[in-house]
Amino acid sequence: MIIMQIRRILTLLFTATALFSCSDAWDEHSSRNKDVSNQTIYTYLQADPQFSQFVALIDEVGYKEELTSSKQITVFALTNGAMEMVPSTFLADQSSKKTFVGHHITYGRNNLSNDANAGRIQMLSSKWLEVEQGLIDGLAVLSSSQALLNGFVNVMAEPVLPRLTIWEYVENMAPQNKHVDYLNSLTRLTFSPDLSTQVGVNDLGQPVYDSVFIFRNSFNDNIADLSSEDSTLTLFIVEDQVLNQEYQKFWRYYRVINGTTARDTAETKMRITRDYVFNESYSPGNVPAMPVSANGIPVAFSDDAVVESFKASNGYVYVVSSAPVEVADRIRPIIVEGESPEAYYGLNTERADAQGYLRIREHASGGHDFVLDNHIAGSSQRLTDGLILPAGFLPSIQYRVYWRAINDFRTSYRYPSDNELRQRLGTSAVMTRDPVTGRVTRFAPPVYFTDFIPVTATEYSPNSEEDEVFVGTVNFGSMRNVYLQLVPEGVSTHHMAVTVDYIKLVPVLN
Repeated sequence: MIIMQIRRILTLLFTATALFSCSDAWDEHSSRNKDVSNQTIYTYLQADPQFSQFVALIDEVGYKEELTSSKQITVFALTNGAMEMVPSTFLADQSSKKTFVGHHITYGRNNLSNDANAGRIQMLSSKWLEVEQGLIDGLAVLSSSQALLNGFVNVMAEPVLPRLTIWEYVENMAPQNKHVDYLNSLTRLTFSPDLSTQVGVNDLGQPVYDSVFIFRNSFNDNIADLSSEDSTLTLFIVEDQVLNQEYQKFWRYYRVINGTTARDTAETKMRITRDYVFNESYSPGNVPAMPVSANGIPVAFSDDAVVESFKASNGYVYVVSSAPVEVADRIRPIIVEGESPEAYYGLNTERADAQGYLRIREHASGGHDFVLDNHIAGSSQRLTDGLILPAGFLPSIQYRVYWRAINDFRTSYRYPSDNELRQRLGTSAVMTRDPVTGRVTRFAPPVYFTDFIPVTATEYSPNSEEDEVFVGTVNFGSMRNVYLQLVPEGVSTHHMAVTVDYIKLVPVLN
């Protein structure tokens, strides 16, 4: 009998503890702030008939549970009068209705009647809105509720309409011109392995999918994602005459094949249009006279050139009648650092007789230079074909070439001698790549554009340009991925090394 009573008491105590724990979040919140109303956001809205249409929409799209939870939430509630202002396109179907309601709800406590802090808040629609001086997206708040159990209600006299992203504007609203047509032409139907389900394997052991294809745009994937709600961007859309002018200015530098071809046209347009995207959201009247693109290129801008502007959810779009770029700003000198070699190749490299040394030097560019020692004891053959350095994708243009190098180790790093250190420079083409990693496994023999040149400097000066040695010119008839190959004079002096701090390519502009 006594045991039964004890069990009954313990059961009652456990039940009471569980009930207390469930309401603990509410009670702790209320105890800290005696002014907190004993209502959730949903019950507050439901009790006031001026929100009846907004509440009905909340119920329809399934946000009731969210507004009755213990999460801290802010709702920008619409009166029935504000609901009458909503264009029908925002309530056309269930998806658009949910986006619209979610665009008036955010996590966190934002009482705009006394919040003067500027910033951006993300709504449940996934879009971001600007909050500044009691305004949200530039719209005034009529009033704010007292603190409720799970947040605040800010009353709006007009709806906060979801804005298109910059990309949605390009797809649906932008004026029809060559720039817009080009951007849209980069959209392709693409296989999506993430959305597809593997249903088996073929005879070669390769996966077979129940395939799902989606539309993807290569500009958004590779240059700047104009569709991202988490971005803050500005896009210039240039009128046809601007695109034509810039094309005529730059096409000769972006030739993929000698002569103008359709492929050259596409490459030139990509190089031009990628510099009309900026990683800042510039509001009207606040665009700099020379904004720097996401690609690091300054573009001339004037308010007088704006034909049309559009405020997107992730920034601004300006249709402009002028936006020139200087040739020297886009076709710039290239610095190829010696401490970033792609590889070194040649005879007997598996013996590890070719040793690369990354050295710390106070006045070297980046604090380092590189020496490739080239020793084969008792052999008349050179061990390596040289040090291979990636220069990147270079325009179709002539370059004047300089190197900065010192010989403070007497020709060979491990076996010093009194021979004169001599080296030459050429370009190498990729022959094969690893099919899995993409790493180059074989280069073609170098095409030299310099003679063997002695390296006579024995120490770096504080001013790097004082150490630069002009070694020759190289002309690229087409735009391509360039690898430089620095080669030792090694047949007669097989202990020779090569060394470099950096190689500079200076474009010769017309």
